[in-house]
Amino acid sequence: MQAEKVIRAAYTQEYKLEVVRLDDGGQSCAANKGQLAGAGAKLVRAKQRELARLGVELETQAIRHRGP
Repeated sequence: MQAEKVIRAAYTQEYKLEVVRLDDGGQSCAANKGQLAGAGAKLVRAKQRELARLGVELETQAIRHRGP
């Protein structure tokens, strides 16, 4: 019988620093949880926008190289 592998969450350095900042601020855990959820969502949206922009740029370059 093999033990199941546990998948650990990977947190960005920015997220970890924000956790420490909020903890040092003396706020309750519930308040911090709400702020961290918002911070994570903003980070994901920013990364999604960047990936979309890079996808468009890559497609544009591909079209240019195909030529007429």
